[in-house]
Amino acid sequence: MEDSGPPSRLRRALKWVKIALTALLPVLLGVMLWYALYARSSRLAYEHEIAAIRAAGDPVTYEELAPPPLPEKANAGPLLIRAARELPGDDPSSKQWAVYKDACRGRETTREEWAAIYEELLEPNAVCLEAVRKALQLPAARFDLDYSTLAGMELPHLAMLSYQCQLLDMSARRAGDRGRPDQAISEIGNIMKLGKLLETEPIMISQLVRAYFYDVACRRYEAVLHAGGASEKALLGAARVLRECPNRAAFVMAVKGDRALGASTFGTFLGACEGPPPQGFVTTAFQRGLRAPFHEGAAAYLRHAGRLIEALGEPHLGAAPRLKQIDEEFDEEVKAAAGLLETGYLLAELLRPPVRGLEEQDTQREAWMTVLRLACLVEVYRLRDGRRPAGLADLVPSLLGELPTDPFSGKGYIYRAKEGAEGYVIYSLGSNLTDDGGVPGPLEKGRRDFRKGNILFER
Repeated sequence: MEDSGPPSRLRRALKWVKIALTALLPVLLGVMLWYALYARSSRLAYEHEIAAIRAAGDPVTYEELAPPPLPEKANAGPLLIRAARELPGDDPSSKQWAVYKDACRGRETTREEWAAIYEELLEPNAVCLEAVRKALQLPAARFDLDYSTLAGMELPHLAMLSYQCQLLDMSARRAGDRGRPDQAISEIGNIMKLGKLLETEPIMISQLVRAYFYDVACRRYEAVLHAGGASEKALLGAARVLRECPNRAAFVMAVKGDRALGASTFGTFLGACEGPPPQGFVTTAFQRGLRAPFHEGAAAYLRHAGRLIEALGEPHLGAAPRLKQIDEEFDEEVKAAAGLLETGYLLAELLRPPVRGLEEQDTQREAWMTVLRLACLVEVYRLRDGRRPAGLADLVPSLLGELPTDPFSGKGYIYRAKEGAEGYVIYSLGSNLTDDGGVPGPLEKGRRDFRKGNILFER
């Protein structure tokens, strides 16, 4: 008898496979339709965010963020680079450099140790320091940076400027130790100018270095004010520099630079997804399938960065709660993504700049510089009238056009005269928003913790 077909068991299996495929086909088509709509909406959301940035007149790439060139005669950058070539090549890891850095971190340092630092590190660098001072007579600087390389950009000038900042700090310390407060104030002003030259660089690390220079200068201003003896001219010059240097716009521009870096990074991933397909159906499908999650992650990242930048346009009292809310909402958005769709959000999370913490530190620094400016003007008042002022209102209008506002309270800075001769304290509430009566935060590695206590100058 001839075999008329497959066995009945096989026929039943094929029948069930046919039924399963028939049932799964609508599901598969539905998934494909859903993914096509999802991919389209993600791409449109990404393109909408890019268009919104451009409509606001903001740049999307680092090339667009690059500051305009300067005429050679007005550019301090090349002069500072030439000044660095005057360095004798002393080793930054030498014993005296280690002693200096330990002293900056709060270690007790003897006069003999400081004398050795001055002899080994300052004297051989006298030519370099003089060239730096000459360069700082120019108001702006541009360094030869390739803004097209983004994450691969080299920033050798930051290490060079940090070295020059440390030499200026040593010079200011030496002038103070030798009883020359006016010379010390002049060198501190040079540190502030060195930081101000970085204001036009839309790079977050550049702005963090600028903040470091300002911190170094403020600690030295404190030391000189405590020692006393500065002239009215030097104190007024210090007050002017302290008024001019805080610049929130530079920080905002750095956040925009981070946004451009994030957009470029997403663009690199999207370009890889849209590039030549790898061999194999599965790998090709996976590569193409990542485009939609990356489009969605990029749109979320750009939207989040845009909201952060918008919030930074407000004073600290308004910006701080908004930044916190924006971060929390983004965290919830990241948590809501799952599976393959989470891929783009994970990259967005990695690229997100810590704007909230940096904004608070920037505000702390602004308050600190204003407190020191007011202290300089109180000392000028004392030199002119032979006594301390009864209140900060006494500085208006002869020394101040109007009283500054504490960014942490929205009210005026607090001034309290001490019992006795000429002591006083000027302070901002600081990050804890509490009037602790002029009690500073604890010292940590030679620096005040401005998250605790008040931001103050006391004499």
